[in-house]
This record gives sequence, C-alpha cells and structure tokens, in this order.
Amino acid sequence: MTKAGTRFLAVSFLLLTALPGWSEDRGALEADSRGGHGTTIRVRLYNYTEASPADGGASPAKLAAAQETTGKIFDRMGLAIHWLTCKTDGSESNPVCRQEPAVNEIVARILRRSKAIRRSTGDITGATAMRVDPKGGNGFVTVFWDRVMEEARLVKLSPELVMGHILAHELGHILLPEDGHSRRGIMQAQLQDKDWERASLGALVFTGEQAEAIRAGVRARGRR
Repeated sequence: MTKAGTRFLAVSFLLLTALPGWSEDRGALEADSRGGHGTTIRVRLYNYTEASPADGGASPAKLAAAQETTGKIFDRMGLAIHWLTCKTDGSESNPVCRQEPAVNEIVARILRRSKAIRRSTGDITGATAMRVDPKGGNGFVTVFWDRVMEEARLVKLSPELVMGHILAHELGHILLPEDGHSRRGIMQAQLQDKDWERASLGALVFTGEQAEAIRAGVRARGRR
C-alpha cells in the first residue's frame, strides 16, 4: 500500500470551529441525553456535499450505509448511536441542530477539502476532531468526502465502508479520555492493508480497554 493509504487515519487536527447560529443554552439537550440508560450517544450529521451528488457528493444512501457501519462498531461495545441529520442550507427548523453539542453528543460535518484545508492539514488527512470538553465526551468531527473516495479506490473497498470506519475512529477521539491512538484496532494512527481487510470482515473495532473506557465515560456523563 502507498503512503497515502497507510496514513489515512493518521491524526486528528484541531481544525473545526462552531457552526454559526448555535445557542449557548444547552439545558434542554443535556436533559434529553440523560433521559436514557447512559448507553446512547447522539451524532448530529451535516452533509455539505449532498447538494451535488452528480459531482461526486455523498448521497443520503451512501451516508446511511456509512452510518450503519459506524453503528455496528459501537453496538459491539454495547453503545447505541442516535443519528440526527441537520440541514445545511439555512432552512433548518429543528432547534437541536442549532445548539452546541451537549452531554454525549458529537457534531459531524461531511465536507470536501478546500485549498486552504489542504494547506492546513496536508493531502493525506481524511478527518479531524476537536473536543469541547478537554476530558472528552462532546465535540466536533469533520470527514473529507473527497479523501474518503481516494482511500476507497486505493484499498478497493466501498466509500461507505471506509467512511464508516473513519467516522468511528474520529468519534473515538472525542469519547476516549485521552488521545486514543493505539497499536492495534480501529484507533491505530496508521492503517495497513491487513487492517482494511479486517474492516471488510467487520473485525476492525475498538480494543477491549478502549471499549471499556468509552462505555464508562458515556455512562458517567449520563449520570451527571
């Protein structure tokens, strides 16, 4: 595999900024996230590539397949993901989509890389993550769809499968108490051919120690 392929999940840069118009009033969202049994996280999804599927954007069907992949990875840890798709054209009426991420909530953006982003992150970076709380538990991730497509062609897997694993990796950075990179599993800093083979079989997941840390954090925050 080429360098670009082996380093796709290399690092998460502190790149993102809050979306405009978000409220600082997080009380209602936090109360909602605490209403379950402490085993659910919410992921708000903003797809900025959907408007141009003919130009290679991520269609709703492709994103749904990627979400299913991510969901299965978290299901193996005993955690459920509640997905909320938010509009990106300014017509959003759901107030949840305009608030800052609350307890056990992560905002995910799907973008194409601009020239400025390429200069900032380099050509091989496929995703970024930024925590709101330094201890983890909520924050922002972004995935670059054009980079997903490149990696999918390189490793000969579907973009949906690649996207699902990348998104799970970045969610791990937000949910783990520390940086989260490991020598094995989905949180490796660099994925090799053998890792993508495991991904194709549904076997590229979090380590036991990481799974326990994520579960414990989600449950503890849900009890606050």
